[in-house]
Amino acid sequence: MPHSRSESPCHTINRVPRESHMARNFSTAAAQYLDAGTSSLFSPGGAAFSLGLWLRYPAGTPAAQRHVICRGAGATAIINVRMSAARTVSVFIRADDGTSVTLASSESIAADTWAHICLCRENSGGGQVRAWLDGIEAGGSPAAFAASNIVANFGTESFMIGRRNGATGQDWNGDLAGLFWCNGYALGDDDAAALARGASPAAVLGASLTAWWPLHGAASPEPEAWSAQDAALFNGPGYAADPPELVAARAALRRRRGMA
Repeated sequence: MPHSRSESPCHTINRVPRESHMARNFSTAAAQYLDAGTSSLFSPGGAAFSLGLWLRYPAGTPAAQRHVICRGAGATAIINVRMSAARTVSVFIRADDGTSVTLASSESIAADTWAHICLCRENSGGGQVRAWLDGIEAGGSPAAFAASNIVANFGTESFMIGRRNGATGQDWNGDLAGLFWCNGYALGDDDAAALARGASPAAVLGASLTAWWPLHGAASPEPEAWSAQDAALFNGPGYAADPPELVAARAALRRRRGMA
C-alpha cells in the first residue's frame, strides 16, 4: 500500500492494460518521442509529485545528454529527467519564480542494461527532491527545494516522453517502459523498492497514481492505462522486449492465479 505522505487525489480506473506488454524503442537519429499533452494533471503547482520508469541505453557513450521526460522550456516552469554523457541521471526542476534544483546521481547506469529510476518532490517540512536508482536512493539525494516553490506555469508546453522542446538533438536513444506520474503524492523508500522489483505502479501506488503508460506498443496513440491521457507518437518509436523484472513479476502473478 502507498504511504500517506501527502495529499493524494483519487482517480477512477477507467481502463485496464493488457497482460501482454512490450516496451518502446526510441532512436535519437529518427527524432522519436511521445507527447502526452497539456493536461492539468501534469501541473503539480505547490503539491508533491512523483514519476518513474524503466530505461535502457545501448552500448556506446551518449554524444550529449539524452532527455527521458520533460515538461516546460524557456522561462516557464520545468520538470526534466535526463541522462548525461557519463550515464548518470539528472533531475532538474524549476519553479515559476525561477528557483531551481538539480539532483545528479553519483552512480552511472550500465550500458545496454535495464534500470529503474524514480523521483519525488516532497513538500512536507522544508521541502526536498529525492531520486532512486533500482530501488536505492541515489547518491546526491535528497536535494533541497523549498515547500513554498510553485511548479505550475508550463505555458503551452506538453508533457514529453523522450524529448525536451528546444533540444531535439538530445532525444532519448534506447528503450523505455512502465512510465508513471503521481500528482499530489511523494514516493517513499518502500514504493521505490517495490517498483524496482517489477511490481506495477497500479499495485504499489493505488489511488495515488495519476497516469501510467506501460509503453507496450499496442496502439497509436500510446494508451495510458489510468486516466485517459493517451500519448501521441512521433516518428514511430518501435517495440522492444520488456525489462526482465516485469516479465518475472507477471509470470509470478499468473502462477498465483493458477494460470498457465
